[in-house]
Amino acid sequence: MITRLQHFFHDLSESFKTYYLSYLVALFATVLWIIVISFDYSYEMDLSIFYELLATCAIAFPLFLLGPLYNQTHNKSDHKIVIVTSLISTVLSILFAWYVAHYNVFGPDQPDIQSHIIVVLLSYLIAWGSVLATVAYAHPRDNLTTRGRWKELFVHIVIAGLGSAILRGGIAASLGSIDYLFEVDIDDKWYAYVGIISFLIIGVSIFLTNLHRTKYEESYHSFFRFFGLYIFFPLAIIYACILLVYGGKIVITQTRPKGLISMMVIGYTIWGLIAYLLTYPLQESSLVNKMRSTYFVSILVFVLLLFGAIGIRISQYGITESRYLIVMIGLWIITVGITSLLRPKKTFSTMIFTLLGLAISSAYLPRGAGPISLSSQKNRLESLLEKNGFWDGNKLIVQEKNVENMSEIEQKELAQVSDIIEYISRGYGNTALNYLYTSTTGFTELLEETDYWTHGGMFIKKLGIIGELPDVYYRDSYGEPIEEYFSVYKNQPKVEIVSVENYKYSITLYPYGRDRQEELTQEDTDNLLGEQITGDAKIDSTQTEPTAVATVVQETEEYVDKGIRIRTERENQSLITITPDQGKAIIIDLEALAPKIYQASKLQNSQNEYRLDFDNYSVIFDNVSGRKTGDTYTIDMGYQLTVLIK
Repeated sequence: MITRLQHFFHDLSESFKTYYLSYLVALFATVLWIIVISFDYSYEMDLSIFYELLATCAIAFPLFLLGPLYNQTHNKSDHKIVIVTSLISTVLSILFAWYVAHYNVFGPDQPDIQSHIIVVLLSYLIAWGSVLATVAYAHPRDNLTTRGRWKELFVHIVIAGLGSAILRGGIAASLGSIDYLFEVDIDDKWYAYVGIISFLIIGVSIFLTNLHRTKYEESYHSFFRFFGLYIFFPLAIIYACILLVYGGKIVITQTRPKGLISMMVIGYTIWGLIAYLLTYPLQESSLVNKMRSTYFVSILVFVLLLFGAIGIRISQYGITESRYLIVMIGLWIITVGITSLLRPKKTFSTMIFTLLGLAISSAYLPRGAGPISLSSQKNRLESLLEKNGFWDGNKLIVQEKNVENMSEIEQKELAQVSDIIEYISRGYGNTALNYLYTSTTGFTELLEETDYWTHGGMFIKKLGIIGELPDVYYRDSYGEPIEEYFSVYKNQPKVEIVSVENYKYSITLYPYGRDRQEELTQEDTDNLLGEQITGDAKIDSTQTEPTAVATVVQETEEYVDKGIRIRTERENQSLITITPDQGKAIIIDLEALAPKIYQASKLQNSQNEYRLDFDNYSVIFDNVSGRKTGDTYTIDMGYQLTVLIK
């Protein structure tokens, strides 16, 4: 046991010397996650910069593996290769960080910018694909190592993941037991901390330590054989049967293939390729070899279903990012299938490098998924507008048309116009429609519109359409304006005593209903308010109206145990009356203050608390949320606020 541990720590030390940059990235990511968790997902703080850095770490980690892996797999110790690849990886990581920050991919209130998300995901695919290519093509003359090391990489990932999950589960169970048996009330954050450390520190260490071992172990054969032959091949066969039956139905009934068939073909291809890779280059029976050959022939047949289904969608609704990628995957399937039949030994290399090439072209080139999709949808939008008399090729034409007098086709086409407006504004931002909105007076205000769900409906209204089209979201659908939720939160959601300098009392309020209020005991109140409170917690359960839990503190820190009366009205619980001992009653109307709270919620990213000062008192809003419905404001129950009385 001791010898094994000594070997492990020796290998760990050696792997750190080799992959130290990736280790540092994992450590930095761990610190970032701990910071994010420590803020307890506070609503008032913009954590987007942390998520941007974490996303950058996710791509920097595999990139920094490339140089050391190249040296290791080629039995070299060329420091120049490591330096050059590390510099290139650093530049690429910085560019990636700039991209996600510039387009605010992880920012608050960010629309679903699909084109940016696709670029991010394809970037991860390219980074890990580069690692796979580097690992797989070491020692070109050694077929076992060439085709075997990628399997080592796969196994190392699985082992590290399972080991981390088991470790995290065991420690979490231990913490839960301690919490239950000794009633120590362990904060939920510690479970998250354990998970992060288990995966990003322990898991990464296991993965990189195993990766540093260059020996290809024959014991892995049974592992791959089992999963390849008894898991993934059967899954591929199930998909093949479904596709064959559905293809027969299409031929017999002469119906168009449904869109789901594209995903079925892709799923069949993935399961089959995994089975092929897991069983290659192991020598199997002739039956298995025939299954492999049959598989590559079948994907060339099934890909026709894929192109048929996606072709129908493109002809009807134009190109989108997802449809573009499905077409690219279809071309990739054809390339792999033909290569496997004509040059079987080149199947693996063709699979990797064509996939990397398609990913790069789709993500970064001018004719990639984003630009092509945007251009296609703009052309489709202009075509539909022109067909219905709202576009002359240069500017929008406003004309009144009543929905009741339109044909069903006209209604559907204008509904599609609304869908395209929503798609472009959500996916590429309002500026992508600048040329359209600035062509005619009255549309430029849509450039500032942030409600993407009703953007298309507003555009339809401005065209002069009277009435409501089916399947179109309007701002005033069902005769009610859309509700907008808002909130203000302090950094620390727990109750805490604020500075009482120049104030006689500091009162922290929690409203509760009458039934709940009468059940509260002194012990309940102490637990609720927390140990940070200085003063006496009191409950006034003698009132018929709902009351508040309060802590009263004098400037001199002497306890006040009587004289403070706090009431909320039965009909309006956002109306609070506080009557200090021998003082004038203070009435706080949260509904009246709601517009100011709403405005404060828009500034929460730049401040830690929201405070209103009056002549003889101040109000600090620790935790207040509400709804804005048109010009009407409503404050939700469950608020927490602190009142300072002079």
